[in-house]
Order: sequence, then structure tokens, then C-alpha cells
Amino acid sequence: MGCFVKQNGFTKTKYRKSLFWVIGLSICLLLPFLTIPVSAASKDSNAVQLVPGQIKSWNDGADVTVDTTGEEESTKTTVTADSTDLKKGYYSSYLYDDTRRNVSAYDGIRFHVENNQDTELKMNLTLTISRTVSVSLLDQSFAILQPDDKTETASILYPENGTLMIPGDFSGTLYAPFSQLLTEDGRRVSLTQIQSWGVTAVESEDQIISYTIGKIELLKNSEAAMRGQYYFITPSGDTQITVPHTGSLIKNYQASVTDLNRKPQDQTPEFFLSGTDTGITITKEGQLEISSDCTASEVTIYVKTEQSLNAGKLQVQLVHENSQDSGVLVPDPSEVGTISPPLYQWLGQSFTWIQGGILTAFLLLAALISHWFEISNRNYYLIREEYERNFHRNKKEEKL
Repeated sequence: MGCFVKQNGFTKTKYRKSLFWVIGLSICLLLPFLTIPVSAASKDSNAVQLVPGQIKSWNDGADVTVDTTGEEESTKTTVTADSTDLKKGYYSSYLYDDTRRNVSAYDGIRFHVENNQDTELKMNLTLTISRTVSVSLLDQSFAILQPDDKTETASILYPENGTLMIPGDFSGTLYAPFSQLLTEDGRRVSLTQIQSWGVTAVESEDQIISYTIGKIELLKNSEAAMRGQYYFITPSGDTQITVPHTGSLIKNYQASVTDLNRKPQDQTPEFFLSGTDTGITITKEGQLEISSDCTASEVTIYVKTEQSLNAGKLQVQLVHENSQDSGVLVPDPSEVGTISPPLYQWLGQSFTWIQGGILTAFLLLAALISHWFEISNRNYYLIREEYERNFHRNKKEEKL
């Protein structure tokens, strides 16, 4: 009996140890899953996602359809505007959330946008404060565009004629600081209560646009966070290049860097291309080389710095025609053999002609000098004879 109790106690002790191991292993396995939601929540602690209220739309003539899917924070709204067969001009469609909100605690707004077409989408953001006052992005404003694809670089957008140009097939986040939202006359106003917020899309006649808006967030301390991470990076150089027929062509590009207050920054720009088009390369110092085997019609040059999260870009048109560009032409090594002999032959022929020309000119000059001496000598004797005749005539007259 005692032996049984001892064995039973040993069994209980062994069971407890096994139980502790199982519980410990379970906690280790569950710990990552328990911490992931906490990390995800704390990552955007300064962002408050909006639940859309009363979604409405307005347009000035285009055929507009609005399709809303999902609920609360998962709500997505797709707008399609068709201006086919309309008169020549521009047409606007306005999608807005007609809900009164207090935004005094925030300094920015961001939302997810998808351009469902392969052409650029002209868009702007508007916050309505009252019946007579609203703010939007003007041409002196800027916004930040961050693609969903993390391999792509964020960019700073500048409105053109009152609209941002969202690239075709783009999917990502648009961020606008409240400080960049201005009234029509360029004034910055304090944002406390807003009547609504919305986006305006502009299209020309005979065009179809389609875009999707979702995940709208108001942001706190966003401007302080982006300073030191985003810069105005402006590349400069030729925007049109003629592709050479032989060899390659080299063009040099530069870039200026300023902070968001437009103060120049001493940062080294680094150039790069987004793709690997045949016959197009660029060094990080900005030396673009276009080879004769290039078939692309355009190339986008990107430039960023070590400190910047965004990149500046410059579109360069590539022209394929007979005329040669005025850049530095670099012959292909395989073509040097065919270029050199005609060149040397031409130089040899030219040298022979030059020698003949010099000899002819020398002989002609010698003949002219000889003829001049002959005429001068003849005139000398004629003058001398005339002088002697006059001298003797005067002598005779004196004797008489």
C-alpha cells in the first residue's frame, strides 16, 4: 500500500510537470497572436477613422453613378462619371459626406483612393465650413501620395489648375495637411466645425472616369511627424530627347531639395528609374544615357535623398525621328570600325586639295609680284627719260 502511494505521488508530480510544460508552450505560441492586435492599434494611435454619415453626390451634367459597399469603417464608395456625347468643356462631380463634425483636435486627413482607369484622374479635396466658406487644395498647396505597393516611393503632389493628378491605375493613400487647405482667395482659416467634407473629380467631354474612396481618417500631430521625412525634390533637365540612330546619347540632370517650408537643404540627390526599359540607363549622379536600341516613347526619372521617404520625378519624352539630338553623341564600339576609314579618307583627300590650293595661290602671288616689278621698272625708265628731256630743255632755255 505504501509502495502504491509513493508511486501515485510520483505520478502526480510527473503529471504536474507535463501540465506546466504544455501551458508554457501554449502561452509562447499564443503570445504573438495576442500582441499583434495591440501593435496594430498603437501604430495609428494618432489616427481616428471616420464612419461615413450621409453620403451624397452632385454633378453639373455628366452621367454619374455612386455605389457604396461595406458598413461603418469598411465602407467604400465608387463613383463613375460619363461625359460621352456632351458638349466640349469640363464637367465636375462632387462626392461628399454631409455630416457635421468637430475637427479642432486634428491637423490632417487621409483616405484610400483607387483610380479605376488607366488615365490620370483630376481630383481635389474640399472641407465645407459654412454656406459661404470652404477650403480646398490650391495651386500653392501640396498633398502626399503613398502607393499601396511598398516597393514604390511616395510622392508629393502639387495641384495643377486646382486639381491633383492621380496616376492611372493608382491604388494608395492620399494625405492632405489642414495647413494646405485654403479658401478661394488663398487664406488659411481655423478649422473647428465642418459641415461636410468631400472630393471633386473633373473630366473633359467624351471621357469616363471611375474612382473608389474608403478608409477615411482624421490625423493628430501629422505635420510634425512628416517634417524631416518628406521634402520638395525638384529634378531639372531636358524634357524631350531625340533617340540617336547609332551609338548613344548622354544628358545630365540636376535636382534641388528644400524642406516643407521651402528652405534649401544640403542633401545629396540620387537618381533612379522605376523600370528596366531597353536602351535607357541613369547613374545615381543623374547622367541619363539613351541608346539607339531604345524603343520607349517616354521615361520617368525619379530622384530622392537618403533622408526622404518621397521622391521627385520628371517625365522625359523620347522622340524617334531622323534628326539627331544636340547632346553628346557616343558611338557604339562595334561601329567605330565603319566610321574611321571614311573619315581618314576624307581627311586625306582634303589635305591633297589644301596642298594644291596653297601651291596655286603661291604661284599666282609670285606671278603678280613679278608683273608688278616689270610694270614698276618700265614706269621708272619712262619717268627718267621724261625727266632728262625736261632737264636738257631747261638748260637750253637758260643759255638763250
